[in-house]
Amino acid sequence: MKKILLIEDRLERQIKFIEDTGIDLNKYSNIMDNQTSLDKNLLKKYSTIITHRSAFGDSDDNVLDYLKKHCEETKTKLVFFSGGISSTYYSKTKYEFLLLNSKSFYNKNLELFLEDVKASQKENLLLLAYGKKWKINILLNTLSKINLFINNNLNEVIIDLYLFKIETKIDNINNFITIEYPKAIKGGVNLSEIIILANKITKDIQREVELNV
Repeated sequence: MKKILLIEDRLERQIKFIEDTGIDLNKYSNIMDNQTSLDKNLLKKYSTIITHRSAFGDSDDNVLDYLKKHCEETKTKLVFFSGGISSTYYSKTKYEFLLLNSKSFYNKNLELFLEDVKASQKENLLLLAYGKKWKINILLNTLSKINLFINNNLNEVIIDLYLFKIETKIDNINNFITIEYPKAIKGGVNLSEIIILANKITKDIQREVELNV
C-alpha cells in the first residue's frame, strides 16, 4: 500500500494543535510520512498528498499547480489546509480534492481518518472532512447546492445540464443515491425537469438521513 504524505512547514502550529487534540501522529508513521518540505522525486510513493497551502513560500503557486497536475495524471488524492480557508470544499471531478481550514484539519476527524486508513487500507477524504456522519453531511451539502442553483435560475427555461452538474457537485453523491438525469437536447434540459430531479433527490436524501441518524 502507498503511504500518505503530510507536509506542514509550521511545526510549532502542528505541535500546538496536537497538544490540544491529543493526537499522536507518530502512531501512524507506518501509513503516513510527516514532512516539512516537498521532494517531487518521491511523489509516486503516495496515494494521498496533504499539505499546508502556504508551505512553499514564494513558489506556492507553481508548486500547488504542479501538485494538482500530478494528482490529475496519477489520480492521487489531494488535500490543502490553511488558516485562511473559511469553509470545507470537496470535489472528485478530475481527482479527489479536499480544501479545509487548519483547525478543521487538526481535530479528531484526522485521528478518525488515520484509524480508518489503518483498518481499511483506503483513504476516505469525506471522513477527514466531515467526521463520522460524513455521508449525511455530503448529501445535505449537495442538496443545499442543488436548491441554490434552482433558486438562482428560476427565470431560465432551459438549463445547461453540464453547468448544473458542475455548480452543484452532484456527482459527489452518485455513489450513495441513484441519479437519473433528464435527457438533454444539445446539452440543455427544461428547468421543470431539474426541479423534478431535485425533488426526487430530496426524498432519497431524507431516507438516507433517517437511516443513518
